[in-house]
Amino acid sequence: MQQKIAFLTCQNRPELVEEGLKLAAKLPKNIQADVCVWNDANIDWTQYDCLVFRTIWDYFEYPTEFEAFLAHLEQYNVRTLNPLSIIKRNQHKFY
Repeated sequence: MQQKIAFLTCQNRPELVEEGLKLAAKLPKNIQADVCVWNDANIDWTQYDCLVFRTIWDYFEYPTEFEAFLAHLEQYNVRTLNPLSIIKRNQHKFY
């Protein structure tokens, strides 16, 4: 059975960096991996079996949109490799 995952990136770096490319190359043949910009409104996230947060480096520039994105994933029970509770906790970088 074919599974479909999305590696999440950002608008200013929409491709995978080297480590992401290595990871994608090691996926089994029954897994289709797409590279998707996290705030692309044209993507139906429910079509994916799992989302993998990779290089979403601009999320802090769009805090309202990012919160809405996470809420959307929760609302539609979109599976993520990293638990959304961890993503939410780590999104605030108060040093």
